[in-house]
Amino acid sequence: MAEGPITSDPNPDVFAGCRRSTSVLVVEPHEIRRNALIRMLRESGPRLVPLDAVRHPAAGVAPSIRTRPDVVVVTAIDPADYAHVRDIVRRLPGTRVIVISLRSDGLAVSLAFRSGAAGFVPSWVPPEDIIDAIEQVSRGVRFVHPAVEFEASLWAAAQGDATTDEGRVALATLSAGEREVLDLLSEGLSPGMMATRLPLSRGTIESRLATAYQKLGAHDRLEATRVYRGLRDIDIDEPVRA
Repeated sequence: MAEGPITSDPNPDVFAGCRRSTSVLVVEPHEIRRNALIRMLRESGPRLVPLDAVRHPAAGVAPSIRTRPDVVVVTAIDPADYAHVRDIVRRLPGTRVIVISLRSDGLAVSLAFRSGAAGFVPSWVPPEDIIDAIEQVSRGVRFVHPAVEFEASLWAAAQGDATTDEGRVALATLSAGEREVLDLLSEGLSPGMMATRLPLSRGTIESRLATAYQKLGAHDRLEATRVYRGLRDIDIDEPVRA
């Protein structure tokens, strides 16, 4: 008896077996939203695995230590919640924490990152944005939702904490080209958008940004924007004290 034709996936994912799933713990006080987050994670595919869900950041420390998730998603309602974020980060340095905040101003973003969080998402964003944040931080990327990135950089720059002599030296070492792309970065432009304004390739722009980040001691776009905005109005001709 002849056997039927053997069929195969026309687009096989040859790396599927090599990919590692990301385990996620959810800390959310509202039952409806907590269940929605768990359901969203389950429906997102095999790469994201919900481990547990608890109501309060204080209650999230113990299960985090017990299950050692890759990512903890914490809804922060008041400043006291950030102490528990710090506790999770301190006890589990390999775990990445994403803060979901009812507030979406620069101060809230600052509190999150000062507590050791790897990501910040305002609570009103669509569910797919939270999934994106989890996937980004699981790859080691520091994530700030684009909807609050500009406000966060404005708040940080307003703190005026970058007017040191070291800052003057850093600013003086920037080339004209590096300052040009940093100016556009401060306006909220991405490297791709800059390439439409400047007679430069995106690769050249990204190279200049990378060099500028290094000179400013910044690790990402948000930090570079904060430092540069705090420095660019300084008179670099002012003598630097020995």
